Amino acid sequence: MRQILKPLFYSSVTFIAVCLLVAYTIKPFSLINFVGPVAGISTAILLVWGNFALLSVLASSLLILLLFNWYGELDFNLAIVILIYLAALLQSFWAKQLTYKLINKQKWVASRSTLISFMMKIGPLVGLVAAVCGIIVAILDNNTFNTSLGYAFFRGWSTSVLVSVFAIPSLLFIVGKQNLNVSKRVFVIVSSVLGCIAIGLLFLISQQQQQHIRNDLYKKSLYELNHALVKEISDITAKIKAMTAYFNSSVEVNLIEFTNYANEIYQADSSVKFFQWSPVVSIKEKLAFEQYAKIQLGIEYSVIASDVELHVEQNDFTPFTPVLYIYPEQYNDSYYGIDLYANNAITNTITLSLNQQEPIASAPFSLNQKNELAPHVMLTHPVNNRRALNTFGEMKSSSGEIAVGFLSAAVDLETFVNKLINSTSSKNISMNIIDVTSGERYLIYGDKLDVQNRLEDVEVINFFGRKWQLQIIEKSTWLSQNKSWQTWVMLFGGVIGGFVFQLLILMMAAYSIELSYKVAEKTRELIKANELSEKENLSKAHFLQMLTIELSVPIKLAERLIHNQHVDIGYKKLQQFSDVTEQLKHILTSVSDLSTLESRNNKLDNQVFDFSYFLNQIENKYQEKALVASNKIKFLFDCELPNFVEADQTRLEKLLLVLQENILKLFLGSDVQMSIKAHYHKDFATLFFTCSALTPNTNMPVTSWLKKDIANFSTSMALATELVHILKGNIKLILVPTGDIVMTISLPIGTHFQESGLNKIDEMNVIPLNHKAKVLLIEEPLSTNFETTPLLLGLDYQVEIIDDVSELSYAIHNLNSSIIIIDNVTSKPYVSEIEASLNKMNEEDAPKVIGIYRGIEYRQLSSSFKNIMSDCLLYPISAESLQSVLAKVTPK
Repeated sequence: MRQILKPLFYSSVTFIAVCLLVAYTIKPFSLINFVGPVAGISTAILLVWGNFALLSVLASSLLILLLFNWYGELDFNLAIVILIYLAALLQSFWAKQLTYKLINKQKWVASRSTLISFMMKIGPLVGLVAAVCGIIVAILDNNTFNTSLGYAFFRGWSTSVLVSVFAIPSLLFIVGKQNLNVSKRVFVIVSSVLGCIAIGLLFLISQQQQQHIRNDLYKKSLYELNHALVKEISDITAKIKAMTAYFNSSVEVNLIEFTNYANEIYQADSSVKFFQWSPVVSIKEKLAFEQYAKIQLGIEYSVIASDVELHVEQNDFTPFTPVLYIYPEQYNDSYYGIDLYANNAITNTITLSLNQQEPIASAPFSLNQKNELAPHVMLTHPVNNRRALNTFGEMKSSSGEIAVGFLSAAVDLETFVNKLINSTSSKNISMNIIDVTSGERYLIYGDKLDVQNRLEDVEVINFFGRKWQLQIIEKSTWLSQNKSWQTWVMLFGGVIGGFVFQLLILMMAAYSIELSYKVAEKTRELIKANELSEKENLSKAHFLQMLTIELSVPIKLAERLIHNQHVDIGYKKLQQFSDVTEQLKHILTSVSDLSTLESRNNKLDNQVFDFSYFLNQIENKYQEKALVASNKIKFLFDCELPNFVEADQTRLEKLLLVLQENILKLFLGSDVQMSIKAHYHKDFATLFFTCSALTPNTNMPVTSWLKKDIANFSTSMALATELVHILKGNIKLILVPTGDIVMTISLPIGTHFQESGLNKIDEMNVIPLNHKAKVLLIEEPLSTNFETTPLLLGLDYQVEIIDDVSELSYAIHNLNSSIIIIDNVTSKPYVSEIEASLNKMNEEDAPKVIGIYRGIEYRQLSSSFKNIMSDCLLYPISAESLQSVLAKVTPK
């Protein structure tokens, strides 16, 4: 139970810590900020603690939502939260699918190449899920496609990459099986934490700077808006007071004078759409006024006495305020004769303006009842000029102020607000106007504004006697706003810098592990070499002991013959003496051959020969020696044996001849069957010589040597074992399931020459060459190339093979080779030694050099090394291509 609860607890704490850190450090708060971090930390939890730990992510998500709802009073869209969670699950399982083979036993940090692949998978690759989710969340959260989708994509991708590459390796070093000691793990974890803090601070500073720029821009727009508002109100006030002053200073103002003066004040782009002059007309003077208006305007004119729709009752004490003059007249002539005092929306405005002797604004209304979407505000100002000669009436206030008429101006609210917004240089704000004069809130312009993730400011202004509340917000959210180049540089620079920093830290750990593996491998090789040396020393001790035993018998026999020399020596004694001599010669020959082989001065002299004829010769020699033996060796040839093979015929013959005596001694008491079979590979075959007793018995000496080193059986057997090793084969005793013991010798041997190269050479028109010209073939140690040597032998060249760098200089300078062929040698020490040795030779004496390489190895060679080659062939090579190149460089 503890093993289950412990990972759940740790994963929950980790997830909650990351979410709280994101919520309280990244401003402005938005769900888009959580996409990358949630996906990254969920991936880390799944890779470190397994599938079951994802339950803690779900539980922690619910807890985080409750905390934000209770204490942060944030309203989350549940559909978006579920989408983020599903994207995190998808990214987590994809990352696990890509890396499940590397997490166990920390194979992900076993080498630098594996580490780079691992980091690319858990970071940039799987982070694409968070990036795509970021786009979808941005669209859903802002309810529009008009958002910066590119920024949302890279924001989700970058935060996911950073959280993944810093959290996953650190948690794996803490929780997973360790291949590093404690001090190195602590160093890597501390470095990762410091790097994460540094990158996080850079992002935080960059985010704060961006928000400061955003706030400054918003404040600038507010200042410009306020300045434009004051200016516009001042302009309206100046215009209406100028018109009022004109009427106050004139005895009578006719239509032409009104039009000319209003034309001087009116501006087409102003929010004031028209001016009106409405004189006060009593009921008694109504008819006279209508006649006066008819003469002034030149049209049929009548006073609209009452507002029929509002059921305003007219009485003898209620004056008229009909519209007499309008400027501009175009589109506004329908307002002639309208009684403003009878309109409920303007009645209170007229009364207040009379009492306060100031311009007063009415509540928004539509002069055209059919167009309610074009609200206007009517400003009225009383005219007190009592010097007028044709006064048709007057209106008295409660304080005794008298007005003979009212100057009014219609203000178009739409034009008014648009002019304010357009006055801001950045055009980044929206606003609405709410009338709060009566204590209640009436939206008089604009729509309800969405203030989520936007900067907001609320101001209450005095607009000609009315209280207007202006709500001003950013037109678009921070995510939808255009980002500066500094923001993009920080975004890309931060994620690339953080990724490279973490990669370099982890590559140090990977290099340390690689180095420890190399040290362990070299240590094993040294131990193996030491064991091999001890084994060789032990073998040599056994060999000397065996040599002493073998020599003691003939020496003692010779001593007896010497001590009895006064006695006549008969035929039997002479025969014994001859046997002793032959035995001593055989032992000395074996010791001499063995010492020569161990010196490694003689290399394999591979050549193509008739294998069937060779085996028949060996069988005949076995039969000759078997005439004096107590048991015999019978051959059994496989029908699929190759007719021609490529091998060192001399050493193979010596091996088989040396084996005969030892096989007869090992299987003493039974005839022996030697079966010869071939197992074919792609370019070569393996010969198997299997020796078994025809009538096995438990008294055969081979029984006691089953678990011993067969090389210690005799001096000739040691020679045979060494020959097998030189021929790159193997010799061993095997206990088969039937209970019998068999001896098996396996030898690799070339067979492709007869199938591919020989037939081609026989069919070619051979170019006359200097036959038996000496070719020095330079190969890598333990080379597996089997193509070049048989082709050279088929073209009648004498081939000397070098695969030891210590012998290279001597071979180049002293073997007098006319051609040097470098067969796919890529080892840097070997290449340097070849180049140095050839550069020491005079140009006249230097042999021609031909390279035979595979394409990829040849491209990696240095240009100086390529320059020493007269020509180069690329694998696969044929007899024709090799012959053509040799014909160019062979001395005539």
